[in-house]
Amino acid sequence: MVCALDELAPSPDAVVDATTGPFRRNLLLVLVVLLACWAAWLQMGQQWFEPGFNLSGLATMGAAVAFVCYRGWNSRHDAAEMAWPWIAASALLLTAYGLLYGGTPRLVTSLLAVLAVVTVSLGALPRLERRGAWGLAPWMLASLPLGVAVNLYFGYPLRVAVGWLASVLLMGQVTPLGTGLSDGTHTVFVDAPCSGIQMLRVAVLLAGTVSVLYRLQLPGTLALCGGAVALALLGNTLRVCVLFLLTRRGDVSDTLHTWSGVGIFAGCALALVVAGMA
Repeated sequence: MVCALDELAPSPDAVVDATTGPFRRNLLLVLVVLLACWAAWLQMGQQWFEPGFNLSGLATMGAAVAFVCYRGWNSRHDAAEMAWPWIAASALLLTAYGLLYGGTPRLVTSLLAVLAVVTVSLGALPRLERRGAWGLAPWMLASLPLGVAVNLYFGYPLRVAVGWLASVLLMGQVTPLGTGLSDGTHTVFVDAPCSGIQMLRVAVLLAGTVSVLYRLQLPGTLALCGGAVALALLGNTLRVCVLFLLTRRGDVSDTLHTWSGVGIFAGCALALVVAGMA
């Protein structure tokens, strides 16, 4: 009787395969999407040599994918087959990526590729893990290439917004003039490298990372990302105000110009981390 029961009991290898099979198949789908978008990653790599590109773009994406694999491996015994809505959304994004590749700006196809990886990565995680992993979306979106295209599309509007906010903070002492500030006798313009795009990218990346580490659900992740955007705008506006006031008294050294932004953003980043912990 005991022998018969032993023969009916599943072997340890069968149990392991039953619990890790969905994990392997989900991970394979993530790998397929990554390989399907190889041209987008190649373009992002080529932008390493363009002026103004942040070298950490692909490293950021790689770290996010590695974190997905780590979370998936730790919860592999709870893995389930990826739901069809996630598969359909990933397939739709891949189709759009394939149709638009070569006929649209690189920023568009890179965005579609990143969104496809975000979708399939979230779908690959078990449901309980996914509820606390929405921060992967801003984390991966922060890996987008920050070359000339991003500055072209978003640099000018950001500089105009910063100039207007600076005039508000300085309580009417200055007047915004396009991308500059003027007090009637002295005019300072916000240059393209000072638009705040890099600060905004790092703030969104930090929000995504904090959200994932503290397992914030979707509402908390959205609130933290909104706070990151607001803090980045506020931080860059404070930097412009400080530099404007210092410039009126004389030339500002490159060291002060650089470290004023670093110091102000460090304070904003600390506030963002505290908000995520809270």
